Amino acid sequence: MNKNIRKMSNNGWDISKNTMLDKMSQWAKEGWILHSSSIFSFEFIKGEPQDLIYTMDFQEHIDDLDEYLMIFKHAGWEFVCDSYGYRIFKAPPGTLPIYTDPTPLEEARKKRVNINIFLLVFSIALMAVFSFIGHRIEGGAGEIFLIILVGIAAASFGWNITWFYGLHFRKNK
Repeated sequence: MNKNIRKMSNNGWDISKNTMLDKMSQWAKEGWILHSSSIFSFEFIKGEPQDLIYTMDFQEHIDDLDEYLMIFKHAGWEFVCDSYGYRIFKAPPGTLPIYTDPTPLEEARKKRVNINIFLLVFSIALMAVFSFIGHRIEGGAGEIFLIILVGIAAASFGWNITWFYGLHFRKNK
């Protein structure tokens, strides 16, 4: 493992935007500077300690990326990285915040909520169907079938409960 690279989990912008941005700032003071991001994590490279603040903007579709980035640059923000429309910028403390249109982020959040509601209902239905089918199959094969399929449905159900917990109880901590 490279000692000059450190990773931080992406807990989801819906759940912990401010927590992640604050942690990035704290790590920068320790010399860990954000380098890249993915859907699951952020990668930091060891460097000189810096006093930085970070911000995130979400725009799923941008017609003119150069113009978009120039607006942030003129306001004192330096583009760092992006992942799936989430763009992260850094600046020295005291830089005026950028007020971006929250509509695209809210629309994306609503879409994810609707998908997760569907998956939650689907998971509950799957558990009921698999339970019914498993009890109808005779012998050990039925029990194995039941365990495997209810396990799959329960894992999906658990994922959704965890996501909803994070969204509603830890939002923007």
